[in-house]
Amino acid sequence: MAKISNVNYEKFLKEGVITTLSELDIIKAMNNIKGRYDKEARALVATLYYTGGRPVEVLDVKAKDVTRESHYIIIRLRGAKGGLPRPIYLSIRNAYVKEIYDLAKSLFGEIYLFYHYRGKYSRHTVNKKGEPQNYIEISYKLRYHFKRWFDNVIEGGINPYYLRHNRFSKLAEKGATMEQIRLIKGAKSFNSITPYIHLSTRGAKQISKIND
Repeated sequence: MAKISNVNYEKFLKEGVITTLSELDIIKAMNNIKGRYDKEARALVATLYYTGGRPVEVLDVKAKDVTRESHYIIIRLRGAKGGLPRPIYLSIRNAYVKEIYDLAKSLFGEIYLFYHYRGKYSRHTVNKKGEPQNYIEISYKLRYHFKRWFDNVIEGGINPYYLRHNRFSKLAEKGATMEQIRLIKGAKSFNSITPYIHLSTRGAKQISKIND
């Protein structure tokens, strides 16, 4: 299966401006999810949207990684690409977050939470040193579905990695410190945070008022 390109993803990476998605946008995408594994798909979108986890981290979540503590559920992301493992706390009062918890409780602990959206695809790539290597990707199936689910939310759909950039940009806009974002992102240093924080269109309008 060929790599699925995404115009929106490439555009905001180059321009540094992101159209952040609201919960209403996510609801619209949720309404597009139809099929046999619709509950699993909605929980998958919600997990990506609220945690800012890498697609591979979210696809690696097992039922035992989702627990409850009072009014919160805790999703433990293992960390990928050298990133740190970390717990993400989400309010269970959110209906979509509750669906994540209910899905986890319905499965045996060692089962992958989003089993039906995992897929293995071997790609031949070249590393930074110019050396050939084989790369096993598990998110190609997820990218295919995301394009369909978000097609009428953002024209052309989005890459699932978009939600990672979306989460950290929104956190920065709401006043989260770089240290808080680093911990939620699972980064070992601040150097890898900057590429994920973009000026949102809303933020650009707020800046224009300051400049008046």
